Amino acid sequence: MDLPCWLTKKQLYVAQQLINQGFHYCGNADGYCEPNFSIPIIDGWELSFPPGECFLDASCNKALFTKNLEGKEFNFQAELKATRRLIRTASKECDCTGINHYQLALF
Repeated sequence: MDLPCWLTKKQLYVAQQLINQGFHYCGNADGYCEPNFSIPIIDGWELSFPPGECFLDASCNKALFTKNLEGKEFNFQAELKATRRLIRTASKECDCTGINHYQLALF
């Protein structure tokens, strides 16, 4: 699956963790209806729950990832809390696991 090239390495790592937990990449968020609310998480990630729909959306820099909750018994608060924790944990893991490269200035 091709993920958006405009996301940073850390954001791509978080996106992959979301996909591993049942989210699907939908494309650019501009092509979808705007939610009434969004909850900022970390590093540009936001969660939203479109009214009247059974989807949980995670977005970052206009890249939309969604998880279909239709037909499943779910507790919205528990699902929201688990997804928030997943995004925060994945973001912190990426900080710890990656080697940061810096451009050296010679002059």
